[in-house]
Amino acid sequence: MTFSRNFTSPRFLTAWRVSALGAALLWAAAPIATFAAETWLEIRGTDFRLVGHSSPDRLRNVACDLERVAHALRPMRPALTPFTTPVVIAAAGERDLRELLPQFWERRGARPVGAYWAGAFGHHVAIRVDVPPRERLRRILHEYAHFVTHVAGTEPPPWLDEGLSELWTHAVIGEGRIVLGRPVKLHLGVLRSDARWIPVRELTSAPALPAPQNRKRVESFYAESWALAHYLVVGQARGLRSPGDLVAALMPTDDELRAYIRSGRLSSLEIPSPAAPPACGGGAARQLPESESITLRSMAMVDGGHAAAAMPPLLGVLGREPGNTTALEALGLAYFLGNQPEKAASTFERMISAGAASHVSYYYRAVLAADLPRRADGSGVIPVAEYLTRAIQLAPDFKPARERLRELQARP
Repeated sequence: MTFSRNFTSPRFLTAWRVSALGAALLWAAAPIATFAAETWLEIRGTDFRLVGHSSPDRLRNVACDLERVAHALRPMRPALTPFTTPVVIAAAGERDLRELLPQFWERRGARPVGAYWAGAFGHHVAIRVDVPPRERLRRILHEYAHFVTHVAGTEPPPWLDEGLSELWTHAVIGEGRIVLGRPVKLHLGVLRSDARWIPVRELTSAPALPAPQNRKRVESFYAESWALAHYLVVGQARGLRSPGDLVAALMPTDDELRAYIRSGRLSSLEIPSPAAPPACGGGAARQLPESESITLRSMAMVDGGHAAAAMPPLLGVLGREPGNTTALEALGLAYFLGNQPEKAASTFERMISAGAASHVSYYYRAVLAADLPRRADGSGVIPVAEYLTRAIQLAPDFKPARERLRELQARP
């Protein structure tokens, strides 16, 4: 699924990747979030931060799966920073996921089991943990592969993003080796139908996933994306290169891809697993204060385009804890995305003045460039470039700030 990363617009669409047979994002007014009073736990792994309100044993099992997957995919991505380390929300059931992804319950269509999205606060993954262990591992593989694809480079086209994630979904992670590219009966069954074939040129130029209501088209898109990624990575022995390398590769014709699929000789790619496996399950579980768990989920909702739904819980946290700067900054971004620029600007200025601002406040206050605060000595307004530079210092991996600063510096 393709999305916009226009962080400068109050109506920007956030990065989404959803794994419910390719269910696409349905943008609609979200209901107000009503987070129940529950005990949420956190487990920090080497390459993730896991939060959820399932039992400690179940969360440790999920953390163990995450450690295996993150360890296997580590060679395909750069070293993680605090900004790029994903927050993984272990959804205990349908209700938890509905709170985070309400758009899938507002219209008919597939209900997701897992999702990946990114925004100003970083990278987010949500996984339902009440599914059977094998399916849970597959969902973790799929969503974490989306994360790795995005953190490793520029925005991939939808076919490549989904194709690579589908390859990883069906991978076998063994001791000392990983087997990638096993035939997937579901996809091969779809691909045998000429009536459902999407021309390769149309597939690779599609700006977004098909609408979720067109289930057959969605299934075809996923199946062909998997087949094309398989052809490039395994069939052409290109291996696990960067997404940019695969986009630039020589694409097969429709006849060549069909012949490859129907040959009945789809091979697999065996790659060595990184040497030292991590301790299973990450660190010890920590109980999160209620305000912290609510703020984390609200930040995920804001990054997911549901600012209006996230405002009530954030205001509730601030009503109880007026000095909670994390919740205040999340509220400031919610104001920004909700087209309330004056409230957003004053909130970001409050964060900056208090010395508690992250890259988010500096970046979005620079976006709201009109009437920037004046310097304390009265020598003039603070330049936009200064705020953008500070945002980059706080989060070097936050690409929008770099892009906006480059645009500013390129002006005559």
